[in-house]
Amino acid sequence: MFLQILMRETDKHSQRILWREVPTRDPDIYLADVATFGSTCSPASAQFVKNKNAREHSGQFPRAAEGILQSTYVDDYLDSFGSEEEACRVSNEVRQIFRNGGFQLRNWISNNQKVLEHLGETQSSSSKSIISTVNNTERILGMLWDPLTDNLSFKTQMSGEVQSLLESGKRPTKRQVLRCVMTLFDPLGILSTFLIHGKILMQDLWRAGTGWDEDVGDIQYEDWSRWIKMISFITNIRISRCYFPEASTQTYKEAELHVFVDASLFALYLRTTNADGSPQCTLVAAKAKVAPLKPMTIPKLDLQGCLLGTRMVKFVLTSHSIPIKRRVLWTDNSVALAWIRADPRNYRPFVANRVGEIQETTSVDEWRWVPSEYNPADEATKWGSGPYFNDDSRWFNGPEFLRSPEDEWPSFMDQMLDTTEEMRPSILFHTTWEPMIAYERFSKWEKLLRSMAYVMRFSNNAGRTSQKRGGRITQQEFEAAEVEIVKQVQREAYADEVSTLKANQMLPADKRQSIERSSKIYQLMPMMDERGLMRQNSRIAAAKHLHYSVRFPLILPRDHRYTELLVAKYHRMYRHANSETVVNEIRQLYVIPKLRTVVRHIGRNCQFCKIRKALPTVPPMAPLPFARLAADHRPFSYVGVDYFGPLLVKQGRSNVKRWIALFTCLTVRAVHLEVAHSLTTASCISCIRRFVCRRGSPVEFFSDNATNFHGAERIHRENINHGLAASFTSSNTKWPFIPPGAPHMGGAWERPVRSVKIAMGDSYKEGKLNDEELPYSKPFPFGKLEWNKAIQQSTTRHFMRHLVQHTASA
Repeated sequence: MFLQILMRETDKHSQRILWREVPTRDPDIYLADVATFGSTCSPASAQFVKNKNAREHSGQFPRAAEGILQSTYVDDYLDSFGSEEEACRVSNEVRQIFRNGGFQLRNWISNNQKVLEHLGETQSSSSKSIISTVNNTERILGMLWDPLTDNLSFKTQMSGEVQSLLESGKRPTKRQVLRCVMTLFDPLGILSTFLIHGKILMQDLWRAGTGWDEDVGDIQYEDWSRWIKMISFITNIRISRCYFPEASTQTYKEAELHVFVDASLFALYLRTTNADGSPQCTLVAAKAKVAPLKPMTIPKLDLQGCLLGTRMVKFVLTSHSIPIKRRVLWTDNSVALAWIRADPRNYRPFVANRVGEIQETTSVDEWRWVPSEYNPADEATKWGSGPYFNDDSRWFNGPEFLRSPEDEWPSFMDQMLDTTEEMRPSILFHTTWEPMIAYERFSKWEKLLRSMAYVMRFSNNAGRTSQKRGGRITQQEFEAAEVEIVKQVQREAYADEVSTLKANQMLPADKRQSIERSSKIYQLMPMMDERGLMRQNSRIAAAKHLHYSVRFPLILPRDHRYTELLVAKYHRMYRHANSETVVNEIRQLYVIPKLRTVVRHIGRNCQFCKIRKALPTVPPMAPLPFARLAADHRPFSYVGVDYFGPLLVKQGRSNVKRWIALFTCLTVRAVHLEVAHSLTTASCISCIRRFVCRRGSPVEFFSDNATNFHGAERIHRENINHGLAASFTSSNTKWPFIPPGAPHMGGAWERPVRSVKIAMGDSYKEGKLNDEELPYSKPFPFGKLEWNKAIQQSTTRHFMRHLVQHTASA
């Protein structure tokens, strides 16, 4: 099949073959022109070409094209027909479609000799090319088919190791048991009543913790011995390939699909009616599944069986060519049947999810009850000696009542009289309070109270009363409205507690019940007053001079909208101020769990407080300039310079002013100080020249907009523009200034100025220095701020080179 599919030119390179005949030369490169065996894409490509070829001929040969698309398994064509004429015609068309695509169908096998003769095949010659077995049977998808009798059977001949184990009677291991169970291939589930016991045996071995190469236990060995004795019965099973060999095409138009489910197995039966009106039934498919290791009730297991049966019905209907007129699903568990017929939302998730899926696939009217003794799916739960493997057993032919009229089938009412698993009805009363007021629509407690007062006035005026009220709302109406609102809130939040306290009012003291200990307000010792309001019982009940509401405060829930409105009212009343004041005032009349949390929540959501406490957003700091991050440059490559002073210096009997020029490295923050005798440009240039001789010429100077700095920068720029040598620094040095109105941008040198001022102020308290002592004195410990050994080592070579150049130019 693969060799008939030509590869595209671009895809041939994926199948390159290197071939070397002589070791001394390079190998030859061959490209495979067709799909090859072993290539991962060859099966998919072959199926695509086969289906595409069939669709191209669907207009000319519709029945043959449909058969190729639906009845082809890899390279085998498997189909059934109602008559010899149809079989011959469709077979020729199928062969012609395949021949047009380059495929040649051969080795035809049929249960009709005339069809084989028409196709040019004989039964004997065809059998030689197929894997033959005993009794002239052929392999069809793992099962054995006898074309002469048109029956299906099973191969029970095991492998040599397993067969010797069965004949020897030795105790097997867990691995050998699994090998024997998996040897029997049953795609239709016909042997489900037998194979399910092998699967149960494997589950018992897992539960017992038996190792793969350990011998099974005594109990499992008894089940194993009983199970292998039944293998001999499987050899004699013969199942007709055709559902009803003597039926006509008209018979299948009245076909019904009956599904019998049980806790461990379900079986599907096809029921038809002959021309004389007599029903007949046969097995279509079955499936068995082992119950999970986790313990589960019988109704839930039966519900699992109902779900598997529903899924199997859906699969059979989508893959079956026989039209099904009616579906009937049978179960012997009344509880599972009642679940299926009920609303799934009334049950817990396990039952609700499975019932929901069952109701999506099937109709409730399609489910019926069957007694266990009539349920063929119940065979899987019983160890038998082989009677249900007979061709006439109810497992293969369905229960006897399916061959009777429908009015004689079991009914659910009969089951209700005889069942031992009755559904006992239970009545559950659950009281819920629906909110009368949409609290979310109100933004203030006062508006809510006023609206409730108007509603109660309208209700009172609409009733049969002679006192009609109008005008403004009175204080009594406000109080009545507040009482009614609190009642509604307590009923919504504490329905069980309110019901218990109301019932206690009608009972004597010795028969009253206390609220549940799991209640959120159990520790508050709630009580109910004469107006139906739930209050906290307190220790100050004897203080008659206090108001009743103070001695017995009302209980309110913390997560209710009414509580938020009430707390917000007190929050506004005390001018959005101290939260503790709000807490104290509320506790005079109300008990609210975690009140401080509620008060803080109201304060955070108050728009007035948000505006009052709002702070301007601090803008993000700008990225640092390169001068602050030049770690790969020597110190004092990027320098900030500033003046501070004046300092009073003794000169004879008078005092003169001196200033300090501070140079700081913007990268390592080292500080260099020079004495300036005046604020002139010449004095500034002298300070810079001394700094450069000591520290080297910087790349950039940064400073504020002082006139002496501008003068020094101007002289430096003019010398460079006229081609003259720089007077006090390198010609490559730049001197940017900070903006005039932004002194904060000079913080890099303003902060060291403050540190130097503080240190000098503490050091010069004893007396003043003169001009000779000031430059060489060390009045403050500036080792870390000024320079360290590493800075001296890194700048010595540059300083000496610059000093030589400066001396030469001078």
